[in-house]
Amino acid sequence: MKLFAYALDKFGGISKAILRFWAVFLCLLTITTLDIISIESQHDFEKQIMTLAVGSFCFLCAQGLSERFGKTFLLKCIFHAAAALVLTAYYAYVLSINSINDVIGVKTVVGIFALFIAFIWIPSIRRSTDFYSIFLCVFKSFFISAFFSGIIFGGISAIIAAINALLLPVSSHAYAHTANIVWVLWAPMLFLSLIPAFSLYNETPEKIKKSIGYPHFLEVLLSYVLIPLISIYTLVLLLYMGKTIYLGNWNDNLLEPLILTYLIAVLLLYVLVKHIDNISTRLFRKIFPVLLAAIALYQTISSIVKAFDEGIVFTRYFVILFSLYSLVCGILLFLFPKKKNDVIAWLAILLALVSITPYMGAFGVSSASQSAIVENTLEKNGMLQNGGIIPKSDVSDQDKKNISRGVSYLNSVNDLDKLAFLPNNFDYSIDFKNVFGFDLYHASDGNNYISKEYQLDPMLPIDTKGYDYLLTTSIHSSDRANRDISNVTIDDQVYKVSIINIQGEEKKMQYQAGDTVIMSISLTQLCNKIAGYKTEIGILAPEKLTFDFENNDVKVRIIFRYASIYANNSPINHNAEFYILYSVK
Repeated sequence: MKLFAYALDKFGGISKAILRFWAVFLCLLTITTLDIISIESQHDFEKQIMTLAVGSFCFLCAQGLSERFGKTFLLKCIFHAAAALVLTAYYAYVLSINSINDVIGVKTVVGIFALFIAFIWIPSIRRSTDFYSIFLCVFKSFFISAFFSGIIFGGISAIIAAINALLLPVSSHAYAHTANIVWVLWAPMLFLSLIPAFSLYNETPEKIKKSIGYPHFLEVLLSYVLIPLISIYTLVLLLYMGKTIYLGNWNDNLLEPLILTYLIAVLLLYVLVKHIDNISTRLFRKIFPVLLAAIALYQTISSIVKAFDEGIVFTRYFVILFSLYSLVCGILLFLFPKKKNDVIAWLAILLALVSITPYMGAFGVSSASQSAIVENTLEKNGMLQNGGIIPKSDVSDQDKKNISRGVSYLNSVNDLDKLAFLPNNFDYSIDFKNVFGFDLYHASDGNNYISKEYQLDPMLPIDTKGYDYLLTTSIHSSDRANRDISNVTIDDQVYKVSIINIQGEEKKMQYQAGDTVIMSISLTQLCNKIAGYKTEIGILAPEKLTFDFENNDVKVRIIFRYASIYANNSPINHNAEFYILYSVK
């Protein structure tokens, strides 16, 4: 009976959350519907789904503002109308572009992050419940909703599997539909149902007190497990930092992700233990802001030193920005430990918004930095004359690297127009050598660096004469599992085509007649052969990417449609897509 009552209470909470966050619910319901259509029809609704995702967070903030400041119905309408206006503006923006690229994706994620932090911070503005307490509530609600949703998804998936195995065939789409409904619609609404309306005076104090309280398990976990673990991690990190400083290696690529992980972990842990009072948390709040500031200062200096050498790319921009943010937070938490310090929230929102502005943002600054490096390098080598480029092959390796890296980055963020001296209709993958006088240059401190990318010329036809079957598949270095890609029955004999992984490194394509292997082809060796081509990037004719095999049982032709090959003093990593033509004799 208690379990039944608990379930009814949760369902009642979700129905209240739907009424409270009605606009968010409509956005999520529409996303779920579009996903259902997409699963069944394979139609792409990427732009619409991204717009509705942004709209969901806009309406979250609108509801928070309505509860905190919407004393009249008119104000509540204004807040929601403003959210709808942002949603409309974003949709008009994504419709105006050809496709969603990394620039749009990163800006969208950062914008959503800013909106989510604003949703947590708004109820704490000039109220007794502070940002730390609301963040704790959101943190607990997230894991509770994820836990219950995971159980529901696992249970429904098990039921579908049982029906498929024991009763009748079930469409493979059933699992995708289940995941869509559970994780896109159910889980977010369950999450919102667990967050009380902190700003409303009619919200029961008992509910708020319970939502911001620490369960005994969480208090023990934070105080006596996570704090000691992060203390040991700090010691290891400080020793490693001392080693890198002693060796003068400020550009250690391994240290940067370690430091960023540390900064995020310390900030999160500080917020979560703010209202726990024991010796462990008191020492943590006293000591770790200083360590946070010191380590953040180190990372800021290291990233700036690297930026002077290589320029700024958008990832380095965010590293510097977050390091500065952590530095400021560490100083403020040390100097004013007893204040609410809502500055942690609004400073995060402010910096997030700055990072997506046109000129001061990550992509504006990084594009200006890389274009300046390319232009300065060209001028240094006398390659810029009369507003155009003079091809030159006798350029130092470092200058080739600077030019290639800068042009490659600007191409990746669709900002090649920053280089006004490039010829009209410049194609990065085809025209680079003709324009600059040397191949795309990929350098490394190691001696075995390879970075190559090829694709099949789409204008040339593929000859399929003499083959009975055509397959398409792909391989990735990260794949570890064996997989079947085709089963064909000929004269009561089953022929199977599989991708086999050998010791996690080599990949083979295997042809079987029943249980007998009739041909085995090393795909890794084919990728290594392609890696031996002299050019680094380009569109190739079919004969350069075609490989034929034949024996008494089967005839096979493999045609690579795309191949990306990379190695740096290590086994070659490869990502490839290819066609398989074969006939059984």
